[in-house]
Amino acid sequence: MNADDLEKRMAQQPLRQVPIEWREEILASAQKAADGGRSRPATARSWWRELLWPSPWAWAGAATVWVIGFMLNSFASGGGDEMAFASSVRPPAVISEMAQSERLSLMNSLFESPPAVEAGPPTKVQPKRRSEGNTEWFRA
Repeated sequence: MNADDLEKRMAQQPLRQVPIEWREEILASAQKAADGGRSRPATARSWWRELLWPSPWAWAGAATVWVIGFMLNSFASGGGDEMAFASSVRPPAVISEMAQSERLSLMNSLFESPPAVEAGPPTKVQPKRRSEGNTEWFRA
């Protein structure tokens, strides 16, 4: 039997359809091979796994660093809201008057002349000879 006889015989055969179950199975395996062995995410919950697939540990580490940084930042500025509120509220008039009077008294005390110190007769200081100077630094 040569190739021409085989072709003539095949041409006489009626064309049959592939069973539907086989067709679905063949197409699914072809799709899986085209994806490189990975299957498409079947559920809405697994789409993020496909997104993070190349390096999930790196993404988890980055997320951890961000969470720790956010927590440290919020703990470090914990009293900031109370301080901002306290500074935005106007102090009572009594407190501001007391502060103003204290400020004025400090300014007046700065510009007043210092009290006079009674000076006695000048004392004469006799210079010491070098041999009588401090010799403690020679002792060890």
